[in-house]
Amino acid sequence: MKKKSKLKKLAAKYVNYSFKDGKGDENKIMKIMGELKSLPRSQAIYIISKFLKGVRKRKDQTTLLIESAVSLTEAQLEHIFKSFRKEFVVTEIKNIVNPSLLGGFRVRIGDIVQDYSLEGKILKLREAITV
Repeated sequence: MKKKSKLKKLAAKYVNYSFKDGKGDENKIMKIMGELKSLPRSQAIYIISKFLKGVRKRKDQTTLLIESAVSLTEAQLEHIFKSFRKEFVVTEIKNIVNPSLLGGFRVRIGDIVQDYSLEGKILKLREAITV
């Protein structure tokens, strides 16, 4: 049990080492993967799984995911990006079309969701009426 705790901490340390200014450093990641080859197989597999999970989570924290009812133009995406980069480190922007939103958009970065959609406004109105 104690050994797994140490391995988790090592994986977290590697994740932190792999990122600079919110972006993953491919050379550092490759260096880490090379170092992990020298560990016993079971330990290497455990650390690699925790490391990859941490890298994915860190990448999600810097990806601005914009769900909209229709595809947005570059100018619209840039406007949304500018308003969010003041508070967050944004390294990637993705626009997903979701017709069920009816209009507007929903923004997700990491665990934070901000809903500017018509669907979201209708749901808030429904909640306000039923309370």
